[in-house]
Amino acid sequence: MEHPVEIAEGSMFGRYRVVRQIGRGGMGAVYEAVHSDLEKRVALKVLLPSTASQTELVARFEREARAAARVRHPNVVDVSDVGVEAGVAWLVMEHLEGEDLSGLLRREGALPLARVAELMLPVLGAVEAAHSLGVVHRDLKPENIFLARMGDGTIVPKVLDFGISKMAPAGGGPALTSTGIMMGTPCYMSPEQAQSSRGVDGRSDQFSIGVILYECATGRRPFEGETFFSILTAIVEGRYVRPRELCPGLPERFEAMVVRALERSPDARFPSVAALAEELRACSSEVPAAVPAPVPVPVLVPTVAMADTMAAVAIPLAPSREERRRGQRVGLLLLAAMLLVLTGAVALTRHGGGEAEPTATTATAATLVSPEDAGAAAVAPRAAASPVEEASAALSEAMPPGRGRGHGHGRGHRGRRRHDDD
Repeated sequence: MEHPVEIAEGSMFGRYRVVRQIGRGGMGAVYEAVHSDLEKRVALKVLLPSTASQTELVARFEREARAAARVRHPNVVDVSDVGVEAGVAWLVMEHLEGEDLSGLLRREGALPLARVAELMLPVLGAVEAAHSLGVVHRDLKPENIFLARMGDGTIVPKVLDFGISKMAPAGGGPALTSTGIMMGTPCYMSPEQAQSSRGVDGRSDQFSIGVILYECATGRRPFEGETFFSILTAIVEGRYVRPRELCPGLPERFEAMVVRALERSPDARFPSVAALAEELRACSSEVPAAVPAPVPVPVLVPTVAMADTMAAVAIPLAPSREERRRGQRVGLLLLAAMLLVLTGAVALTRHGGGEAEPTATTATAATLVSPEDAGAAAVAPRAAASPVEEASAALSEAMPPGRGRGHGHGRGHRGRRRHDDD
C-alpha cells in the first residue's frame, strides 16, 4: 500500500509551516501547521499524490471542503482553504484538541442519558443545519464526531468529514454524488443507503443518528455481524435487540425514540432531525436526578459561641427548670418501685419460714409506725401510708401547681410562672 505523502517537520507547504504529523490513513495524512502570515494554528489535510488521477477521490475531497464551507455552524468543523500544491490536493481545517466519540465509548462504555443528550444535541443541530442547506452527510458515525476540548475545559462536539456528502446545487440540477456506488460505514448505514446511494435524503442521516444514540446508551451497536453481508442483511431486515433489553434502566420513551429513528421505512421516522432533537431533549429532561450521597453529620462540641445556633435546633447547653423537676419525679417513681420490690422480698422470706404474717403492705406500715401510735395503728391499721402512697404523696408535692390530670399544657406553664413569681 502506498504511504501518504510525507511532509518534513518545519518545511513550508504553500503558505503553511508544517509542525508535525497528527494522523494518517489510506488516502492521506493530517498535519498540524501554522499560517505563515496570520500565525494561526490549523490542521492541514493532504491526499496521496497518486489520487490526482482518480477523479472520484479528488471530487470527494473537494466536496468535503465545499460542504463544510457551506455549513457555517459552531458544531461543524470549519474549513478555511483548499487547493493543489505540487500535484497534491489539500484542505485546511480548524485545529482541534480532544478525541472522537468512538474513543470515549471505548473507554467508558454506555453513557448516562443526560450525557448522551449533552453530546448529541449539538450534533443534531449541526446535521439539521446541513440539511437546511441541502447537504446530506451520509457517513455519520462516532469516528466523525470529534469532542473538541476548548481552552476553558468545555467539550464542544464537532461534525467531521463531509467527504461523501450529497449536495444539492444552489442553482438546482442533479445532486452532486456518485451513482450506483455504496457509500458509508456499514454498521451506521440506513437500509435505503445499503441498497443504493441514489435518492437518499436527510432521513438517512437520521437513521445513522439513531444507531449512534443506541450505541451511546447501551455500549453496543444495534447491527453487528461477522461479515459485511450479515451486517447489511440485519439492517435491511431491521433485526436488532431493543435498547431496554440490554439496559432495563433506560426510559421507555427513549427506547421508543430510538426505535422510531431506526425504522426501515424513511416515512416512519421523525419528519426531521430537528423533531428527533426535540424528542431527545424531552427524554433527557424526564430522567430523575441522581440521589445524592448522604452527607456525614459532624460531631459538634458545644461552645459559648455556638450557644445561639444550638438553641435554634433545640439542643440546649444546660437542663431547664422543667427538666430538673421532671428528673425529680422520675427519681421518686424509681424509689417507689424499689420499695415495692423490697417489701415483696420480705414477704416471700417470711412466708417461706411458715409464719402467718400480715400482708406486705401491713408489715411495711408497722415498721413505719412509732411506739406512741402503736395502739392507734392496731385499731386503724389503714391509717398508715404504704410505700406506694408515700411515693405518690412525694410525687404530688414535687409536681408544680396546675399540672394535675385534666389541666392543659399552656395553663400549667402559666401557673408555674405565677408560682415562681410568688
